[in-house]
Amino acid sequence: MVGHEAFAPHAREAAALLAVGEQTVVSHHSAAILWGLATADAGDHDVDVMVIGRRPRRRPGLRLHYATSLDPCDIRRLHGLPITAPARTPFDLAAARYPHLDRAFGEAHAQRLVTARDIDDVIERAGPRAGIRALRALQSDNASGFTRSKAEHILRGLLRNANLPTPRFNAKIGGYEVDAVWPDRRLVVEVDGYAYHGHRAQFERDRRKDLALTAAGYRVIRIS
Repeated sequence: MVGHEAFAPHAREAAALLAVGEQTVVSHHSAAILWGLATADAGDHDVDVMVIGRRPRRRPGLRLHYATSLDPCDIRRLHGLPITAPARTPFDLAAARYPHLDRAFGEAHAQRLVTARDIDDVIERAGPRAGIRALRALQSDNASGFTRSKAEHILRGLLRNANLPTPRFNAKIGGYEVDAVWPDRRLVVEVDGYAYHGHRAQFERDRRKDLALTAAGYRVIRIS
């Protein structure tokens, strides 16, 4: 045998699109994985695709989702593949009752893939549908600023459970964006996840940021 049996990057998604045909995009959990909003589940090799305007027969290895239409602004290209846009993907996950929706929602904002306005636009275009309530709840819960990781979601919950004052999340101070700040207490809390802070360049930027904030009269606490 010549060659090897390893799949090329994104070969499963490309094959899924070819198998279903035109007017098809990678969607739901598969789209979230490609955008970096979710991780692949062990042993799950099925690919989520959304079929627009038709209902082809089901095939092994595919999870088919159907849409009467899909606004062009809800479609992007990533790695050469048509895929639901970063703002549309959490909407579809919400409709499918994805158990880690809050994490995907936070990642989309952490990576600057979406804004609150982007999510609102998707909701307005979609109208009353399954998942809207869950997505609106996340929008409301994060009205003071979007948390950037599971760790920050935990921080928000700990503060709420301890009946501590709610800080401003992802606020700007002296040109720097901080994870959480209590302005009246001159207190900043930074949540360091390895994915965002686990390399030398980011470590050095964090130290410069801490020095600048300290010079501005803030106490900085870092939590890993």
